[in-house]
Amino acid sequence: MTTSIPDGEDRDNGSWFLEAVGAAPPSPSGADAIADLTRENDMIADGPAASAPSDERRVATTTIRTTSITVSSFDGDPGTLNATYDRRRLPPQPAAAAATMAPNLPPPPPMPEAKQVIEPVNEPPSDAAAFDEELPRQLRSRRSYRWPIVVVLILLIVAVGIAAIWLPRATESEAIAVRQRYYDATVAVRNQLPGAQSALDAITTIDSTPESLSTAIPMIAELDSAAFTMQEVASEPLPSILPLVPKGPIDALEPLKQETAILGTEGSELAGRLGNGYVYRVRIPTMLSPGNLPTTASSETINTISVTLAASLADDAAALAELPDEPTFGDVKAAAQASHARYTDWQTEYLSALSEGNTTVALALVTELDALRASLMTEEATALGAFRTEIDGRIVNYAGELETHMDDLTQI
Repeated sequence: MTTSIPDGEDRDNGSWFLEAVGAAPPSPSGADAIADLTRENDMIADGPAASAPSDERRVATTTIRTTSITVSSFDGDPGTLNATYDRRRLPPQPAAAAATMAPNLPPPPPMPEAKQVIEPVNEPPSDAAAFDEELPRQLRSRRSYRWPIVVVLILLIVAVGIAAIWLPRATESEAIAVRQRYYDATVAVRNQLPGAQSALDAITTIDSTPESLSTAIPMIAELDSAAFTMQEVASEPLPSILPLVPKGPIDALEPLKQETAILGTEGSELAGRLGNGYVYRVRIPTMLSPGNLPTTASSETINTISVTLAASLADDAAALAELPDEPTFGDVKAAAQASHARYTDWQTEYLSALSEGNTTVALALVTELDALRASLMTEEATALGAFRTEIDGRIVNYAGELETHMDDLTQI
């Protein structure tokens, strides 16, 4: 936009721009000043107080300031306003010139009317509605908010409210599910304890039949399996929770998890000790048992007896290797090892006595073997009695611990 700005002290305050856009009444132009001056002269000439003819009036010379305004389009960028201002400074006209002009001068000839060249100006909107029409549709609204933003905020608030209600309940539900798994595993172990007592009875009874002993194996295995499942459940990680979500129900599971793991380990140990008792119960009676031994025998019989004794010695060595380290049966294991060592030397002496036909020595050796076997069985019977008392009390206490743990799991 190219604009010629008039000079003057009263025009440097920006009023020319208000006049140009129609926001303020325009200042009198040169033509208007001449017309006003002519009208005043006529009034003076026609008035009664005129003291001099009109041809003697003094006419003041008025210099007309011409304002040339050229309006061009504005590119919309406040930083790229292409505007030039043509400041034409004319000699100022004193305001008192009209008052001091000679009254007797003739009236000045009519001066041509000054032409004010004003290029077309795009008038600003007269009201807010017109101004809105010039704006894009998105900017015409007078609202201080937008409906999409309001809808998003409402949805966000609803989502936060739902999360605040649902997440704690979901966390509590997960905690209850974990408690239920712990409870089920604990009940499964507790239900195997009566079978464990039956297995203990079959193991520790000296005159138990082989059928009774055979029923102890599945009972011990079921107890061990249930205890192992209990440990697996306790080894599972606790549910994870999101930040800012109450984790009280999950924190309460930590001691229950530890107790479940401890009780599961205790159940496995109990099943293991029952298995150890079973091994001693079925292996010790088979040791030092070559069968009926004669005090006299022929050469062929002696060869047969030597094969039988060698097989018995090998079986005893295998049985001795299978004996576990069980505290209650420690003395039994030591006696079995000593008896096996003597049994090795005993066979050599016995076969020699048979070969020599020494009936007295052979009889003494057979009597010694029977005594070794009887002593070993007595040692085992004592150990079995102690084992029964210890393990039975352990089973009873273990059942109480499981029941207490079950009560803790049901308290929420």
